[in-house]
Amino acid sequence: MKHETFNSIIAGAGLLLATFTAWNQFRPSPDNITLVSEGKVGTQSLMQVNKFGPPIYANKNEDLKTNPTIGPVLWKLRVFNKMDRNVSIVGSDVFLLTQDNRRMQFTGIGGIQSVVGVDPQPVIFPQNIPANEGRSYIVNLRVPIAVSEPESEPCLQEEQTLRDIEVCFYSRGRDLFGNEVRANFDPNDPDNFFHASWPSGQSGPRFLITLQTGDGSRFQAELSYFPTVEQYLR
Repeated sequence: MKHETFNSIIAGAGLLLATFTAWNQFRPSPDNITLVSEGKVGTQSLMQVNKFGPPIYANKNEDLKTNPTIGPVLWKLRVFNKMDRNVSIVGSDVFLLTQDNRRMQFTGIGGIQSVVGVDPQPVIFPQNIPANEGRSYIVNLRVPIAVSEPESEPCLQEEQTLRDIEVCFYSRGRDLFGNEVRANFDPNDPDNFFHASWPSGQSGPRFLITLQTGDGSRFQAELSYFPTVEQYLR
């Protein structure tokens, strides 16, 4: 009797193992996509200035202060489907990263757009990406900047491009985020040809874009105002 009971246990365990193996073999693999930021694009588009923005540059021990934002600043994002089946993107979120890597959102932060013609349109989800293919998107964001009045006032006038605003700040010895800049301009060039260096390094806003796929998986990429080493090498 004991021998029969032992054989029954062995048989039951074998059946469970076979069932688990079969289930594990035939269950669908989780979605797998890759997000790659290709940096800022469209620096000649006109900027809008909003004088109320997030307190991203305030330290923990200081009173919170708000900073203006400029936009739309555009990033190009490529999304690759690495699977042998279609993947459906069902939603997206954009966050501003604080200096201690906390996620923050604010009114009008922006979002993902489709690359269609000269006027990108908001993405309508779900977005289907065929097997082993990719899609390009534009991420349209409002960027917080650090200002000191009244020096910055001439740089934040209407009808200026992002490059115009950057050049205006550089000519005053700093960038949009308060970093020291040493810039030399060609006085004979009407297009303000210049070269600039950052003696103390570059520190600027970072954003996080997340995409959610149909099986509930989430994927993310960081968008930095200043190119990262990986973007320089790409």
